[in-house]
Parts: sequence; C-alpha cells; structure tokens
Amino acid sequence: MTRAKGAGSGGILASLPRAKVPVKDGMSQSKFIRETWGMQGIVQNPNDVYYTPDEVALHNKEDDSWTILNGRIYDITEYAKVHPGGRKIFLGKGKDCTELYNKYHPWVNGAALIGRYQVGVLKR
Repeated sequence: MTRAKGAGSGGILASLPRAKVPVKDGMSQSKFIRETWGMQGIVQNPNDVYYTPDEVALHNKEDDSWTILNGRIYDITEYAKVHPGGRKIFLGKGKDCTELYNKYHPWVNGAALIGRYQVGVLKR
C-alpha cells in the first residue's frame, strides 16, 4: 500500500505552520463538541435561508461573527471561544473564509465541526 503525497509525517501538511493557543479555563474544543451535539440548529432548515455576501459582511464583529465556508454561512461567534487557533478565526469574520480555511485545515470537515451553527446558504 502506498501513501498519498503529503500523507504521514512530512509532505505538504508538515510544512503548514500550526500553533495552538490557550483557551479560557473550563473550555475546550472537545467540550464544545460534546455540548453542542444535542443542540438544535440556529434555524430549522438553513438551506431555505439565503444571504448575500453584503449581508454576511454586516456580521464582522467578534461578538457577532458570521463566515462563509464552502458556500454555507456559519455564525462562528460561540465557536471562536474554543477555536484551537484562538482569535485567528476572526480573520474570516464577515467574509468568505474558504480559501484561508483550506490553507490551514485541509483535513478537517468544517461542516461536521460547526454545522449546528449554520445560519444559511450563500446567495449567488
């Protein structure tokens, strides 16, 4: 069995800089995931709610942060409290973060991680 280029130790993933930052006491990404699995989503059927990039851009504050990831819109305000990269998540607030996300997290399924915080779909 051969490994894909970049798999294992080395390759393209090893060249990406990674630095975890401390989170507040009592908070962790795994705790966040455990506590949100049972939560109902922000909207019943997010596929029925469409927003333009201009509407998403209005949510560009740390206490009201929306981002676009792969055409879906997420309210990342609460998740930012446990994001392993700390405040760097706010680089995507109010805009499409897909390219930035894929640069640093190509192996992470963002929809699975923050799917409960989906508020809509990008209107093209």
